[in-house]
Amino acid sequence: MENTISDLRIELGRLRGIIDNLKVEAKKQKIDRNECKHQLFELKTIFQSFRQHFADLLRLSVQQTRPKEMNVPALMLVMSQTFQQQDLEKALDGLAMKINSLATYELDNPQYHDDTKIKNSIYDIVGNLELAARICDSKVFAPLGNPTDSVSKIAMFVARKQFGLDDKWALAACYLSAIDIVVNKKRGELGLVKYPEKDGSISFNDRFDQLVKAIESKHGELNTINKQLPKSFWKIRTDVIHYGYAPSQDELNLIVDWSQKIIDSLAVD
Repeated sequence: MENTISDLRIELGRLRGIIDNLKVEAKKQKIDRNECKHQLFELKTIFQSFRQHFADLLRLSVQQTRPKEMNVPALMLVMSQTFQQQDLEKALDGLAMKINSLATYELDNPQYHDDTKIKNSIYDIVGNLELAARICDSKVFAPLGNPTDSVSKIAMFVARKQFGLDDKWALAACYLSAIDIVVNKKRGELGLVKYPEKDGSISFNDRFDQLVKAIESKHGELNTINKQLPKSFWKIRTDVIHYGYAPSQDELNLIVDWSQKIIDSLAVD
């Protein structure tokens, strides 16, 4: 059940990200219909996954609260929970049909050339999505003591893809930022930070090289990391962290692989 809750949190975050994007589109004086269609097709994929996790969670909840002895009050409780689940699933079915209609019919139909009609459809969908999200918060997450969490908020941020900051960028930024943190912590442990107030002015490359040499003097052969490290790694690091570059899948694989190697190599005592 914990995995289902975690998956639902992620999809809820992604859902809220698309909701925000649709609101932005609806507020424009002239709607960008291609962008709306792009957002709606993303929404269809996310909403389908969201519905599945939501249905799984509801089913598990009913199963776990099913009493051992099926007396009349207990039977009424189970029937009530089942009907609530069925009502919710019907509502989600209706919402899925609205999303599909807007994405595949209304945006391309001459009858909807007036943006006002499209905006009304967007606001209708957004209102229903926000209601579903609030139900999740109040009925699922609030009883757990944590209506929203960091994973959901990250998923929401990434789903918006503002300035091209997508999921690949987020994962790359996590790994690459971790290298900075490990380098700074390790330099502190080894007494390499003589003047903390000035340490920020030292370039990352200089701090990294200083740390590698210090560890190498004690353990030897650590400089093989520098020799093996692809030359493109440090440029990609700068582009990702400072310029919001979203790496390709191959570049992301390189970042994850070599970031972990660097962090492991610096973790020596």
